[in-house]
Amino acid sequence: MKTAIRYGVYAVALYGIFLIATLPADVVVRHFRDRLPGGVQLLDVSGSVWSGQARSLVVNGREFRRPEWYLQPTGLFAGRVQYAVKFDNGNSRADGVIGRSITGKLVLRDVTARLVPAEFAPLFNAGALGLSGVVEVALERLDVGGGWIAAADGTVSWKQAGAQAPRAVQLGDLNASFETTAEGVKGTIADGGGPLQGKGLLMLAPAGEYRFTGTLAARNPGDATLIQALRMMGNPGPDGKISVSFTGKLPRLTGVSGNDG
Repeated sequence: MKTAIRYGVYAVALYGIFLIATLPADVVVRHFRDRLPGGVQLLDVSGSVWSGQARSLVVNGREFRRPEWYLQPTGLFAGRVQYAVKFDNGNSRADGVIGRSITGKLVLRDVTARLVPAEFAPLFNAGALGLSGVVEVALERLDVGGGWIAAADGTVSWKQAGAQAPRAVQLGDLNASFETTAEGVKGTIADGGGPLQGKGLLMLAPAGEYRFTGTLAARNPGDATLIQALRMMGNPGPDGKISVSFTGKLPRLTGVSGNDG
């Protein structure tokens, strides 16, 4: 009798999940529109909660075209609801897996992206810098718990990096690798042999405190434009390198709650 009841409960639960997953996506979006974070809009939605797409996702005025999502039921075995998602802006595109655990932790897995900085710099109030190049992202793991980055493993590379303001400079390739340690997230930054010679170490604690130390220099002593731009960061030492050190605390990610479990 108890076995029959248990299987009956499982059947009802699965049926409930099926009903939710097959709901039209536009119905769900209309219902939760007022609960979306400020500045976020999902336009012209079609498909279902299980599998769907939209004409665009708008975040603070910046458009992410053709977002798509596909429910991955296997995530339930890991205690989370997760989706395979992607968008394609033409020049910029990304895909990966995003989910939420039963404790509320936001998790990203196997994220790959090719982003044009000029398209997204306004999101970070950096539009006036005229950033150039391409940012390539390959993250195996990114966890956010309680609004703070709890874990990150992967690489981020800024290819042919450059800026037009306050003066036009070319920096070359910049590479960063991230790994999760007992103290938090460790980031190692290095140049790729271009005009900018630089290296650094970033440590990010679970509660958002960060510390960055590194050195910067122009690889070519005759690159007067880059040398002058770097002097905004400090004065060079006897070896011609500028030592930089920053500490602070990242802003808490709004709309992301839950424990770190």
